[in-house]
Amino acid sequence: MDSILEKSINYTIFTNLVIDSYFINLGIYIVSVFIIVIGVANIMAMNLISFPLEGACIVISDRFKLNFGKVRQWVDIISIAIALAVAFIFQDTITVGVGTVIGMLLFGPLLDRIMHFVRPRLEKVGLVYNQ
Repeated sequence: MDSILEKSINYTIFTNLVIDSYFINLGIYIVSVFIIVIGVANIMAMNLISFPLEGACIVISDRFKLNFGKVRQWVDIISIAIALAVAFIFQDTITVGVGTVIGMLLFGPLLDRIMHFVRPRLEKVGLVYNQ
């Protein structure tokens, strides 16, 4: 059902929406990263569910007393490095675009900051599940 809804929105509503400017596309991407980070930060701050990657980063940051945002950022860096190494070893082409680099640089630190910002507010209204 989601796929049908997605295709109907993408191919009917946004059919004529073509953005030719690289900088406008880049701006839209950066805004979308912020929106995604806000959503993920709220979900994680509530302690209701945990995403596997973020959960692993929280465990590592708690265990070794490291900043969560930096751990998450390093996981992104290592993941991209592994992908590039595998592509090089198997002589395959892989592209790491500007969006990948921007996401790598922004996602972890923003997630850390926004989680620290929203958690007290969510606790105040009783939306944090304590395990």
